[in-house]
Amino acid sequence: MPYLTKNRLINLGILLTCLIIFFLFFFVDINWHCPFKYYLHIACPGCGLTRAIISLYKLDIIASLKYNILGIPLVIYFVISLAFIVRDFITNKKDYLDKQIAILGRYKYIVFGILIVVTIINNINGV
Repeated sequence: MPYLTKNRLINLGILLTCLIIFFLFFFVDINWHCPFKYYLHIACPGCGLTRAIISLYKLDIIASLKYNILGIPLVIYFVISLAFIVRDFITNKKDYLDKQIAILGRYKYIVFGILIVVTIINNINGV
């Protein structure tokens, strides 16, 4: 059995992408502009998410919730996902990613509804 199989390459790609995003997120000062807010003048579901995650990193939960209510659930989701992806990389499987795609396909309307509600909350709060 070769060491770098297709499943391991996929999981390795995901892990490297996460590391690059983590590096960019915390160590590089990038001035992001939301095209949704820039062109439509309406806050999108992701507006304030960067500030929310940085506030969580600084352990300021209240500020995180004020910036974007999805910050805490997304961080928990990504930490758990990263652990399962590492497990899949070690065991040379792709179970977790396949399950996530199936769950997202089944509950896509609920996810879409949550994004609409968060968009409304962000615009009420003036994020």
